[in-house]
Amino acid sequence: MDPDDAVVFAEYVEAGLTGSQAVEIWRQLMSTMEIFYRSAAAQKVREEGREQGREAERAQAVLMVLERRGLEVSGSVRERVLSCHDYEQLGTWLDRAWRVTHAQDLFSD
Repeated sequence: MDPDDAVVFAEYVEAGLTGSQAVEIWRQLMSTMEIFYRSAAAQKVREEGREQGREAERAQAVLMVLERRGLEVSGSVRERVLSCHDYEQLGTWLDRAWRVTHAQDLFSD
């Protein structure tokens, strides 16, 4: 079988197994094969997942700094920080988290 076709079939099988216990067995089996997740679509999905993970970690860091400094973090501040998907904006807020007097001040320009 052509390796590119094999990638497509492997992805279809995993998609069909999603939500079942069999998907973990499938992933373990496929992790030993070179064809697994080589497609451009799979690579894009993995990169998007990594970006979302970095954003989530940075958002958690903003909240952690505020809380460790003893500042009260309201639900609206927490929600705004956690719902932000702009990595650079989260970086700005992380820098500000070390200096602000009130958590709400993160959003002041």
